[in-house]
Amino acid sequence: MSSRSVTKANHHARALLQDIADSTRWLYETPQLEEQPEDDFASLYEHPHALRRDYFIGFERNIPFGYVGLQVIDEAAEIIGPFLYREYLGQDYGRYLLEYNLDVARAREAGIAFTLVPGDATWAVNFFSRNGFDTVSREAEFIKRWHDGVLASRDLPADTVLFASLVEIPGHK
Repeated sequence: MSSRSVTKANHHARALLQDIADSTRWLYETPQLEEQPEDDFASLYEHPHALRRDYFIGFERNIPFGYVGLQVIDEAAEIIGPFLYREYLGQDYGRYLLEYNLDVARAREAGIAFTLVPGDATWAVNFFSRNGFDTVSREAEFIKRWHDGVLASRDLPADTVLFASLVEIPGHK
């Protein structure tokens, strides 16, 4: 039996998620967690068609090691992270969280998973390349038009890299 588990984060976990994100800041500029008023947090889960971003915390023997986020936009699943505490880097914890996230994307019937990575984050670029994601583009204007413009409203730094991977949904062709 594995000693690893994943739990969906709620608004009480914000400080933990921020602590994990801060611990990876030395690797590249980590995005701040999206601010969300307490009253609005529950409403995201009441409206199934609302755009929602979920975070999932990974644990090893009940000790948190990292988190990953997921946001489904028009049947495309955006992977946010994974972000790990330093001592867990390079030990397949990131892959564990990514695979969990892809399972969630599959359950939500997202046909494609994508992530945006800073070009100077070579470890992240290598991580996604090793884990079945293809480099789509490094050109901001192309990225904004990609997949029917799903990222059109994003303000993208010039060195952003878009990675994507098809998500196989059982029973769909």
